[in-house]
Amino acid sequence: MKKLYFKRFFLITIGILSLYNPSLSIAQKNYNNNSILEVSSIEDCIDIALRHSPIFLQKNLEIKAEDKNISITRSNFFPHIDLNGSYLRSEYPDRIIPPQENNQPGIFNKDIFNGGIELTLPIFLGGKRFYNYSTAKLLKDVAVNIRFMTKQELIFNIVSTYLKIIETKKAIRAVDANIKLLSKELKDIDLKLKVGKVAQIDRLKVIVPISNQKAKKKELEQDILVLDEILKKLMGIDKDIKISPDPNEKIEFNLYDQWTQIEKLITVAKKNRPEFLAAKKQVKIARLNLKTQQAQLLPSLNLKSSYNIRSGSPYSQDGPKGSIDHLDYWQASLNLQIPIFHGGAILNNISKAKIKLSIAKQHLRDIELSIKKDITQAISDITSSKYLLVTANQNRKLAMEVLRIEKLKYRMGKNTINDVLDAHANWLNAELNYIKYSFKYNISKLNLYKAIGYNLENILKNK
Repeated sequence: MKKLYFKRFFLITIGILSLYNPSLSIAQKNYNNNSILEVSSIEDCIDIALRHSPIFLQKNLEIKAEDKNISITRSNFFPHIDLNGSYLRSEYPDRIIPPQENNQPGIFNKDIFNGGIELTLPIFLGGKRFYNYSTAKLLKDVAVNIRFMTKQELIFNIVSTYLKIIETKKAIRAVDANIKLLSKELKDIDLKLKVGKVAQIDRLKVIVPISNQKAKKKELEQDILVLDEILKKLMGIDKDIKISPDPNEKIEFNLYDQWTQIEKLITVAKKNRPEFLAAKKQVKIARLNLKTQQAQLLPSLNLKSSYNIRSGSPYSQDGPKGSIDHLDYWQASLNLQIPIFHGGAILNNISKAKIKLSIAKQHLRDIELSIKKDITQAISDITSSKYLLVTANQNRKLAMEVLRIEKLKYRMGKNTINDVLDAHANWLNAELNYIKYSFKYNISKLNLYKAIGYNLENILKNK
């Protein structure tokens, strides 16, 4: 009885903690439990993607690899200690220990063992260790910048796809509304057909648009299935999930205050854009590589010392009285190496490093030009989509009024069914254009933030 009471208390406590833990969303709990996942917000999509997207996780691993590279280059500043050993067996016995004095009896053996410990300490390598260590730290910074760039692209693509699903659902809703209106027109025509006020051809003229709209709806539903798969791929999941964004969800991004001032936007972008920051570091890395290659022309100085033991096989080792059956000895040396001739390899490496430095500078310049192009394109998209959105809204209102008038005139017998059907088609096109340009205007504002390097995750929190 006590065990049952404790078990119930434990389960209730866990349930309460899981309900009131704000850091554990429904999406997280479902996904971690390998159950059917329902995604109903952009935040859920991004949260899952940052934990499961293979592209983003790959960038995290690359940063860890660069951390290890820093440790490797740092180890070159410390002495290296190695144990060494060897075993030699020859056809004829060999003297184990070299004679230490005249007439010293020796021990001979076919089996000879050597063992020792060796210490190597680089004293001067022309600065190569420092250059390599500095390069490793810069490479990690580059990996961090690339991860942020990947994150920006991932978030932007997720938001674009998510909003596209909402846009498509709104389009389906508009098509459904038009089908209902046309179906109502069909009922009115059927009534008029019974009393002989309209011809059979008028009924067929309404049936055809209804069939076309149903086909359009089916096409839009298939588009949503494709968008769902794209979103799954971006999130890094391969199981069946329910993606259910609400078409009524209002997601609008604030327009950047100084969005028309290109020069200020370029200045901001150069401080924030991860690819630009990474390219600047790549130039520094290329300069360090050039210094590393130039250091090959300088002499290098190393300290080496060792302690060794030499002996024969203890089972067959025998000798006269006074003989030495094993020997231990130490050695120490300073090794100076001055490069004289390497077949032109050092000079060619220096020339290659200079070329790579020029390549890095040109890459930086290319990104700098791309920043201006991206910002100009983003501003152009905002300007054009804003104008098109205003126009589409006016056309939508006009098309609705024209449809109302044409339907009224048709009931009064002052026009034909063709005029009503044309008004229906114009209204639907105006509605779909308004939905399309609403999406385009909204995503163009987010694209401007991406172009100037603002953290899109923060932008989404303030939407």
